[in-house]
Amino acid sequence: MLCDGDSKSYNYIVERKVYGKDVSINKDECINYVSKRIGTALRNLKEQCTAKGESIGEKGFKLTNDLITKTQKYCERAIKEDNHADIN
Repeated sequence: MLCDGDSKSYNYIVERKVYGKDVSINKDECINYVSKRIGTALRNLKEQCTAKGESIGEKGFKLTNDLITKTQKYCERAIKEDNHADIN
């Protein structure tokens, strides 16, 4: 199990086939980590557009920090609900 986007370790294990040739290794991301990356990407996009003098969205719908936080929570909830559906 690898956490926090530890892709160097994952790539090392896959490339060297440390568990044998016939063993498939899947990389699963932590739900919290994925949610954090979504928020960071949206905040970076907002910052870049603001620096250029551009706005994201349209009249009545702007990308605000509050909306970014809500989007993170909705995505996290959707991933959790989808994972529970797969288990049952």
